[in-house]
Amino acid sequence: SDLWSFNSNYVKTEDFVNKSTINRPFEANQIDELILSDNSDFRVYEPYRGLSNGKTSYFHKSISGYNAARPQRMQDIFDFYLFRNNMKVLDMLNVKYIVELDNNNSLSLKVNDNAKGNAWFVEKIQKTQSANEELLSLDKINLSNIALSKDLDNKNYFLNSANSIKLKSRKANELIYEVKSDSEQFVVFSEAFYKKGWTATIEGKEHPHFKVNYLLRGMEIPEGKYSLKFSFDPPVIKTGSMISIFSFVILLLSVLMYFNKSFKNV
Repeated sequence: SDLWSFNSNYVKTEDFVNKSTINRPFEANQIDELILSDNSDFRVYEPYRGLSNGKTSYFHKSISGYNAARPQRMQDIFDFYLFRNNMKVLDMLNVKYIVELDNNNSLSLKVNDNAKGNAWFVEKIQKTQSANEELLSLDKINLSNIALSKDLDNKNYFLNSANSIKLKSRKANELIYEVKSDSEQFVVFSEAFYKKGWTATIEGKEHPHFKVNYLLRGMEIPEGKYSLKFSFDPPVIKTGSMISIFSFVILLLSVLMYFNKSFKNV
């Protein structure tokens, strides 16, 4: 009772909320409902809410995710381009819908028909000398045809409109694309590049992928018709699992030894 009297100085009745409120912290507005009726794969950007916010990510696929923690490269992209609503970079990030707040505090929806989609072929890799040059060059080139990279050498590819790459399945730890190409090509994926954890495989065989356009993934693919899969299986999870199993075995052996000793003493 003493604790309750003390706590009541800081926690009031109105601070308690119904369980249903916690389970659904946000309510969808008319614009959210309209966007949710689109079954294609895209991102939503609400610039007036900033780069990271729970509201956008609760209902839609956003450019930064639900968590406030984000890679520095994503913050750089925001500071240099998204803060100014640079459409070329928003296209690259597959932002199809932009929700804006006008001077009258009314929401409006802008449909971006130029969003590049989940992945696209480029005809050229353009080498940069540094990551800064890669970042600063994003609004100086045609991102539909050129991929920037400080890790890859200059190379040209022959584009064919009959070639295609489509995202067939999306999970938190797995992306599967269907590819059809008549020659060796280079693909830019509108997904953030992470050095550790993600691996790319074609028909079960691992293929290297690289950071391009400062933030995204790029990959040279062979000709043919096949499935391409990105999987997230970081070594730290495997190591953690092995440690957990090993610790459990040690605990189990300790318990067995204890009971065995106890029975001998009876």
